[in-house]
Amino acid sequence: MDVQSAIVNLFAQNLKLAPDQISVLSGIGTLKGWDSVNHFRIVTSIERHFKIQFTNQELVYLDSIQKIIDVVTTRIRNQSSAT
Repeated sequence: MDVQSAIVNLFAQNLKLAPDQISVLSGIGTLKGWDSVNHFRIVTSIERHFKIQFTNQELVYLDSIQKIIDVVTTRIRNQSSAT
């Protein structure tokens, strides 16, 4: 499963929505149920799934699904090149 699909599925699970209800263009305030409490749950589930930990700066930046996909993709790429 690619990064985008995995993240959309994690959002769907945490927000109890169907994956087809979620767009990469969605953000906090534009996606039903994505509030500050669920933001924490979503971020935690993404960190567990990809075995990464977001920095405090990244957490502030992560206000859309596309931004999360971009950061996770970069992190995975950097982990791969470090090994």
